[in-house]
Amino acid sequence: MSERSEKSDLADLLSRPQFLRLLGRVVQTSGMLAPSVPDPRGEGRRNLALDILRDVARGQPHTDPEQAFAATVIQVLAEQVQSAGEEKPSARRGRYDSDDGND
Repeated sequence: MSERSEKSDLADLLSRPQFLRLLGRVVQTSGMLAPSVPDPRGEGRRNLALDILRDVARGQPHTDPEQAFAATVIQVLAEQVQSAGEEKPSARRGRYDSDDGND
């Protein structure tokens, strides 16, 4: 696979909210945003998450790797905030809910 097509593939993935949510779960489960504790396994998870984000950041339009990495992290965190704010309507109705909209 050429570097150009790989960068294009990564840019395509970064445009998908589903992929950003997946990366958000990687960030959360890695403990990347939590205080550091002396645990070799935890440090390994953090390093893996950072490696994944650095690799994916190559799909950003920025030429500076640090800017691309920062843009990727911001994009992932922004999607987490946005998706957390979207409440899914409940299919269950309570016994006090009315159908006429006059609560």
